[in-house]
Amino acid sequence: MDLTPLRADADAVPYAAYAFTVDTDGEYTFSLSAQWDIDSVSILYETAFDPNDVEANAIASDDDNVSLNTSAFASDLYVGTTYVLVISGYENESFGQYHVTVGGPGLITAVPEPSTYLMLGLGLAAVGFAARRKLQH
Repeated sequence: MDLTPLRADADAVPYAAYAFTVDTDGEYTFSLSAQWDIDSVSILYETAFDPNDVEANAIASDDDNVSLNTSAFASDLYVGTTYVLVISGYENESFGQYHVTVGGPGLITAVPEPSTYLMLGLGLAAVGFAARRKLQH
């Protein structure tokens, strides 16, 4: 969980961000049900999410769909584009358990963080080093 100011009177609002791609172009629906008492929001970003500029790259969002703790929206998504779904609230205390449902014509695939690629590369290098060392003995 990270922190960002999502409104002027809050300075450390918790949020979760999920980067993903889709394998089929089309309209996808997003639905959030939050389990905390303070207002929740879900925001979809195209390409990247910048916690210091929460309006940059935003393409869809919703707040208070049925209640303070629900949101839902639909957006056309395209193959080859990275999207970031951000789950948050508006207050410093706005966070807890939640459930997100995504529906659409295709599958969504999580985009690994750069550190994941670094760890994969280091792991492969270690395996290669161990295999080479074993062959030398």
